[in-house]
Amino acid sequence: MLAVDDNLIIPFLRFQALLEFSASFKGRIRVIRRIKDREGLNGELSIRNS
Repeated sequence: MLAVDDNLIIPFLRFQALLEFSASFKGRIRVIRRIKDREGLNGELSIRNS
């Protein structure tokens, strides 16, 4: 009985960890895109001012 429970629980925990990892990875990509957008806007503004 315990072995059956382990076989069910372990893949579920792995799947849950994978979901959490992919969610945090997507969050990092969004943050990086925001930083690049800000740098791009600042770069355009500085070029226009000069």
